[in-house]
Formats: sequence, structure tokens, C-alpha cells
Amino acid sequence: MKQDVAPQTPSRTFLDLCFAPSMQQVPVVRDFVTSFYKNVFGDRDGLSRLEVTAHELVENAVKNSTDGVTRLRIDYDPVRWIVTVRTLNVPTIDNLGTLRESIREMHTTTDPDAYYQAVLHRSAKQAVGSGLGLARVWVEAGFKIRCELEATGGVWVIAESRVQGRTEARS
Repeated sequence: MKQDVAPQTPSRTFLDLCFAPSMQQVPVVRDFVTSFYKNVFGDRDGLSRLEVTAHELVENAVKNSTDGVTRLRIDYDPVRWIVTVRTLNVPTIDNLGTLRESIREMHTTTDPDAYYQAVLHRSAKQAVGSGLGLARVWVEAGFKIRCELEATGGVWVIAESRVQGRTEARS
């Protein structure tokens, strides 16, 4: 006799790393993230967009860390098909202001491509704090970006996007 079995709900996949900020670790962390998620995502495009996002957010967190710790958390919700990339660090007041201004500009622009071109132009003149990494995450990788402050002085930079998982790709 055949038993009715409820379909198994796909489980969340998450990764949580804390490490001493070092620019040498940025490509190592990016490659680890890509390797970790390559069997989770059903489309190469989603994995590539995650790779860009992880790289840019980790690079920013490392550059702007003042307390000797950088944290990366990635969570994939297979029910909603949402991947969330979070980085946490304690920035300077100036860097926090630059971050908030970049995100405010993204949220208020009506033309993402024109915004991206303006940031590219600005980054040619201003190598540090240009917002190019965040612009790449938003325009090239298609992630929505926001930030949240912690009472400890840390700031989470949060990027979210819809990414098809392996089980959805088979459907």
C-alpha cells in the first residue's frame, strides 16, 4: 500500500563567516561563497550575481572596518527564492555617511543606468568612497540594497535578490 508523503520543503541554506579584515581575503571569501552555493543555485546567472555581490560587499566591509572584524552572512530562502547577503563592520562616521548617501542616491534615482554612469565617472576622479562597488551590486547584479545600524556601532549592509534554486530549475 502506497503512503501519501507530503513533499519535503526545501531547507534554507546559509553561511556565516567572521574574519579579520584583509584585502587578501576578499577573493578567497568570494571563491568560497561561489563554491559553497554552486550546488544550491539552479542557474549560473544567479551564482554569478551572488559572486559579484559577495565580492563587492566584502571588499567594502574590509576597507571600512575599524574594529578588526568583518562578518559575512548569506541566506538563501528556497521557498521565496530570495538570497540575502549581509556584511557587518564598524565604520568611521565619515564612511557611514558615505554609505548612507550612496544608498539614498540609489533609492531616489529614476534611471539606474544613468546613476551607474555617473558613479563610474565619479570613481575615475575619486578612488576611495566612490560607491562603485554598491552601484555594481545594484545595477549589474540586480540586488536591492539597504543598511541597518546596530546599537554597538556596527552597520549591516544588506543586499537581496531573487535567485532560482536547484529544485526550482528542475520544475
